[in-house]
Amino acid sequence: MSGRPSGRGLGLALGLACLSLVCALHARDWRTGDAPDTVVVQWRRGPDAAALAAEAARLGLGSGLGEAELHKALHKMAGAELKRSLDLIKVDIVRLPGAVGAAAVDRALAVYRASGLVATAGPDGPMRMAQAPSSYPPTDLDLAGGQQNLTDTAWMGAAAAYSAGTIKLQGQVTVALLDTGVNPGPPADTEFSQGQVLPDGVSYVEGVFSSADDNGHGTFCAGLLAAFPQNPSSPSGIYGTFLDPSLIRILPVKVLDSCGRGYTSNLTSGVVYAVGQGARVISMSIAVDEDDPALQSACEAARDAEVFLVAAAGNDAGATSYPAAYAQVLAVAALDHADMPASYSNSGKIDISAPGGDGLSPGYCPCNGPPANASAAQALVASCPYAIWSLATDYPGCPSDSPPNLACGLSLAYGYAAGSGTSFACPQVAAAAALLFSQDPGRQVSDVQQLLLRSAAATALGPGYNNRTGWGKLNLLGALVQTHAGAPASPLKVYNWPNPFSPAKDGLTTLTFFLPQPAAATLSVYDGAGELVRHWDLGAASTYAGMNQLTWDGRNGRGTMAANGAYLLVLQSGGARAVNRIGLLQ
Repeated sequence: MSGRPSGRGLGLALGLACLSLVCALHARDWRTGDAPDTVVVQWRRGPDAAALAAEAARLGLGSGLGEAELHKALHKMAGAELKRSLDLIKVDIVRLPGAVGAAAVDRALAVYRASGLVATAGPDGPMRMAQAPSSYPPTDLDLAGGQQNLTDTAWMGAAAAYSAGTIKLQGQVTVALLDTGVNPGPPADTEFSQGQVLPDGVSYVEGVFSSADDNGHGTFCAGLLAAFPQNPSSPSGIYGTFLDPSLIRILPVKVLDSCGRGYTSNLTSGVVYAVGQGARVISMSIAVDEDDPALQSACEAARDAEVFLVAAAGNDAGATSYPAAYAQVLAVAALDHADMPASYSNSGKIDISAPGGDGLSPGYCPCNGPPANASAAQALVASCPYAIWSLATDYPGCPSDSPPNLACGLSLAYGYAAGSGTSFACPQVAAAAALLFSQDPGRQVSDVQQLLLRSAAATALGPGYNNRTGWGKLNLLGALVQTHAGAPASPLKVYNWPNPFSPAKDGLTTLTFFLPQPAAATLSVYDGAGELVRHWDLGAASTYAGMNQLTWDGRNGRGTMAANGAYLLVLQSGGARAVNRIGLLQ
C-alpha cells in the first residue's frame, strides 16, 4: 500500500519503517501477466566503502571496485542485460536474453535479492489504461473521451471570466501525458494549435519508437486536456474553452501499446522522463493493481521536483488503483451526470472527482460518417447523453478489437466518439492544475493541490470528504477565482487511507490532514474507551499550508499492535479540532 510520506509531507521516522516494509511486500516471484523476460532492480542509496568491500568479497571479486562495477557484476551473474537505467531513482531495468518465464525471472531475482546493494528487486508487473466498463465494446472504450465537462457551469463560468479579463493567464505549462501516445494531426487541419503537441515525445513500449497513438485512448485524453475547437460544435478540452491554446504544451509519453496494455517499468520510466523534460503536470489515466516500489520512488522524485501528479482512480468498483493510491499523486474518481460516483469508479484513497460518464446503456454510440453540419453534430452528441466525448483519430488499434475501430469525423484529421471512465476524469483535473500554474508560475505543487481541494464543489453525496468522491467535484471557476478574492482559511480536515486497514495485509495506513497555514499541531489516535493509543507532536516548522501526511503501522507508543476495533483520529491546531474514525482489522 502507499508507504512513505510525500516529498511535501512530514519527514517522520515512521517513513523508515515503511521502506523496509515495502521491500518485504514486493519480494514476490514471477507470475502470469508479468513481463516474461524483465526484472526491475532498485539499488540502495549511498553504500559506504565497507558495504562495497563486503559485496565484492561475497562475489569473489577484487577489492577497490566501485558501485558501478559491482552492479555490472551482479547483472552478469543474473544473466541479465541492462535495458535502461533511471539514475534519478537508482533503478536498473534489465532483460534476460534467451530465457523467458517464471524460472528465468525467479533465478535472476534470487541473485539480486542476495546482494546487500539491492533495495528491491521484482518482476515487471502489468498495467492497463483506466478504461470504462466492459459493457462498452472495445472500439468505444479505446475511443472514449470528453464533452460532458463543457456543460458544467463552473467551467463555462471560468471561460466567461477569462474572456472578461477577470482571470489572467500568463505562463506556458508543459503537461506530460503518459498513455498510448498522441496524434497531433496535420498542421493544416488539427484540433491542436501548431506546436502544441511537443515533438520530443518518447515511447517506452517494446519495439515501438514513436510517441504517435496507435490505440486512440491517449489522443482522447489529450483532447480532454487541451484540444482547441475549430468550430463551436466540436468537443474540446478544458484549456480549449479559454481559446488560448498557446499556453499549454502536451508532452506525449507512450507507455501503453496498441491494446492499451503495458508494464510498470514503462510508467516508471515515463515519470522520470517527464521530470527531466521539465513538465509541471503529469497526467496518468492508467491502472496498476499492485504496489511497485520503483514506481512509487519515481512519483516521490517527481513530487520532490515540484511536479504535479494526477492519476485515474480506476474502474473496477474496488479499491483505488496505483499510481493514484500513492500519497504523492492526486487520485481522481469519476462522477455520473447526476454528480453521483459512477458505478464503476474505484473508492478508497480519493482526492477529487470530475465527470467521467455514466457507463450505462446505450453502451455503444455508433458513428455513421461525419455529421454534415453543426446541428447534425449536436444530434450525434445527444445520442449519448450521459457519456464523455472527445477526439478520435484513425489508428491501427488493437488486433483483438471487434468490431474494427471506427471514427466519426468532423474534420479530415479527427473524429469524435463517446465513452466513460476515470481515464477521462483525470485529464480534466490535470488541465485545471495547468491553468493554476499558468495563472501564477511561482506556485508550488502544494499550493495548486490546496486550491483544487478547497474549492471543490459538493457532490450528490453531500459536502465534505468521503472515500468515493474525495473532497468534491472539480470546480475550475472556484479554483481560479478564489485566489483573487482571497481564499478563506480552510477548516482543519483529517482522514486516513486505507480505512479500515489491516496491518498484516496493508502494512501502513496514511494519515492525511489539512492545515490553513504552517502551524504547530497534534495528531492522536484514541481507542473506544478514550485511552490514548498513539500521539504525534508536530512543530510549525514541520507542517505545511494544505496537505500534510504521515503513516501509522497500527502500533501504540510502546510498539505493541493495537487490537481490532474502531479508533478516533483527532487533529488539533490553533484551538481548532477535527475528528475522523479509523477501523483496524488484524
